[in-house]
Amino acid sequence: MNKDVLRRMVQTVLTLLTKGFILFITAWTLKWIWAWIFISLGAVMLIINVMVLPREVIEERGKRKENVKNAGILLIIRTLLEDRTLIAELDGYVEYTQKVKYRLIPFIR
Repeated sequence: MNKDVLRRMVQTVLTLLTKGFILFITAWTLKWIWAWIFISLGAVMLIINVMVLPREVIEERGKRKENVKNAGILLIIRTLLEDRTLIAELDGYVEYTQKVKYRLIPFIR
């Protein structure tokens, strides 16, 4: 098996597991049937994609892209600009920011 195909399979499985983790941790229960249905359908779609898609397509999607900009930096800039806009234009947002220290990620101001 090609390393790019393997990389893509690991990416998709980890993405599905991360989605499941987020769903169950926010619901604080494993008894949420709709989350299990969502995860199951995602797994079925992954299996169908592996069976149907040509290996070349999976390989191409698994390759590292060289000319892709870092989305993390863009997200941070967008978040900072959004926060400034909310402070300037949304009534009561300044009081909210004083009450809630960690608005985006816990323990990061």
